[in-house]
Amino acid sequence: MIIKSLTIFFLITTIIYSCSYDSANELFHIDKKTKLDTTLVIDTIKTDSTITIDTTIVIDTVPLINCDTVSFSNHIFPFIETNCLISTCHDGSDGAIKLTSRARLSVYSDVIIKAINHERGTTPMPRNPDTFKAAPKLSDEKIAVFECWVETGKQDN
Repeated sequence: MIIKSLTIFFLITTIIYSCSYDSANELFHIDKKTKLDTTLVIDTIKTDSTITIDTTIVIDTVPLINCDTVSFSNHIFPFIETNCLISTCHDGSDGAIKLTSRARLSVYSDVIIKAINHERGTTPMPRNPDTFKAAPKLSDEKIAVFECWVETGKQDN
């Protein structure tokens, strides 16, 4: 009977985890490393016993970025121009943090990372320039590129 229950468990597990998706984000809507705890309970037929199996799945959903190819002029400043300097948000004209140079970005890089990740205690960025409400969070890939630049020394390349 236990063999039959284990067979059913493995069959159900195979069916559940055999679906293919383009990205784990589409399936789980998670960022970075996420731990998923699941419990599967199988009631055996014709007996009063129950099999409970606890499983833990860790999924790393950060896109793979080659940090050696990230450059300030080709990746970071265009990213800032598109997301931060629009409608005079961070160009220094309205009193907000000025993000118009590599030096300024280097100084505020830790705050920027928290803001673009929409972490608690920070103002989520980017903002909608018309309403100043939080815009949708940037893609994990865009965030990873900026984080990569910071982790590799905020180079002026």
